[in-house]
Amino acid sequence: MNLSKLKRMKAVKKSQLTKFKHKMLRLLDEDLPSRREVRRHQEQLEQYHEEVMSVINKLLDTCEEAQNLVAFNQLSEEMEHMVNEFGNVQDQAQEYLDSRKDEDSSISKQDEDSNMIARVQSWEQQTEDINREIQETRKE
Repeated sequence: MNLSKLKRMKAVKKSQLTKFKHKMLRLLDEDLPSRREVRRHQEQLEQYHEEVMSVINKLLDTCEEAQNLVAFNQLSEEMEHMVNEFGNVQDQAQEYLDSRKDEDSSISKQDEDSNMIARVQSWEQQTEDINREIQETRKE
């Protein structure tokens, strides 16, 4: 895929993510949304986030191949910022879920904890990967 197509795709995917992030925050501001609805929104937000990260990774690869260090560093910083924002919204959603009692008792607390631990580990791994790429690029 060429650079201009990737940039357009990034803009579209980033816009979708931002809109859904705001939708998620509005949901959390409502009067007691259901836990099930909040979890569905968390999953959808995660999907949008993964799509944006995938496109940015492709852009990073393209910049690296072209040896465009400036664009690579800008994209790396943008990616790191997006990972942090995503984590903040997911944290807010999880705080809401934690504050609510067993509305959906079909999902055990242990399953929820395991799911959240896996998500946090995934975010941490993404952040580590980004930081490692930035450090490797700066060494060159």
